[in-house]
Amino acid sequence: MQDSDKIAYTPKSLSHATDTGLTKIWEAIKKGDLKARKLGRKRLILREDAVDWLKGLPA
Repeated sequence: MQDSDKIAYTPKSLSHATDTGLTKIWEAIKKGDLKARKLGRKRLILREDAVDWLKGLPA
Protein backbone atom coordinates (compact mmCIF):
# COMPACT_ATOMS: atom_id res chain seq x y z
CA MET A 1 0.00 0.00 0.00
CA GLN A 2 1.35 3.38 -0.99
CA ASP A 3 1.15 6.38 1.33
CA SER A 4 -1.40 7.99 -0.99
CA ASP A 5 -3.70 4.97 -0.50
CA LYS A 6 -3.76 5.25 3.30
CA ILE A 7 -6.77 6.74 5.04
CA ALA A 8 -4.95 7.20 8.36
CA TYR A 9 -1.39 7.53 9.62
CA THR A 10 0.39 6.99 12.90
CA PRO A 11 2.54 9.95 13.93
CA LYS A 12 5.63 8.00 12.85
CA SER A 13 4.23 7.08 9.43
CA LEU A 14 3.04 10.66 8.87
CA SER A 15 6.52 11.86 9.75
CA HIS A 16 7.98 9.60 7.06
CA ALA A 17 5.30 10.44 4.49
CA THR A 18 5.77 14.21 4.89
CA ASP A 19 9.52 14.22 5.59
CA THR A 20 8.73 16.08 8.81
CA GLY A 21 10.37 15.44 12.16
CA LEU A 22 8.43 13.25 14.57
CA THR A 23 8.87 15.88 17.29
CA LYS A 24 7.11 18.48 15.10
CA ILE A 25 4.22 16.05 14.52
CA TRP A 26 3.79 15.46 18.26
CA GLU A 27 4.06 19.20 18.99
CA ALA A 28 1.28 19.92 16.50
CA ILE A 29 -0.89 17.21 18.08
CA LYS A 30 -0.31 18.53 21.59
CA LYS A 31 -1.03 22.14 20.51
CA GLY A 32 -4.26 21.00 18.84
CA ASP A 33 -3.10 22.06 15.37
CA LEU A 34 -3.13 18.46 14.13
CA LYS A 35 -6.07 16.28 15.10
CA ALA A 36 -5.22 12.74 16.22
CA ARG A 37 -7.66 10.05 17.27
CA LYS A 38 -6.98 7.26 19.74
CA LEU A 39 -7.47 3.60 18.94
CA GLY A 40 -6.46 1.73 22.05
CA ARG A 41 -2.93 2.93 22.77
CA LYS A 42 -2.34 3.99 19.18
CA ARG A 43 -2.82 7.49 17.76
CA LEU A 44 -4.20 7.81 14.25
CA ILE A 45 -4.29 10.89 12.06
CA LEU A 46 -6.78 10.90 9.21
CA ARG A 47 -5.38 11.82 5.80
CA GLU A 48 -7.80 14.77 5.57
CA ASP A 49 -6.60 16.13 8.94
CA ALA A 50 -2.97 15.79 7.85
CA VAL A 51 -3.68 17.64 4.59
CA ASP A 52 -5.54 20.41 6.44
CA TRP A 53 -2.62 20.78 8.88
CA LEU A 54 -0.10 20.96 6.03
CA LYS A 55 -2.21 23.53 4.16
CA GLY A 56 -2.29 25.68 7.29
CA LEU A 57 1.51 25.91 7.52
CA PRO A 58 3.18 29.14 6.42
CA ALA A 59 4.10 29.29 2.74
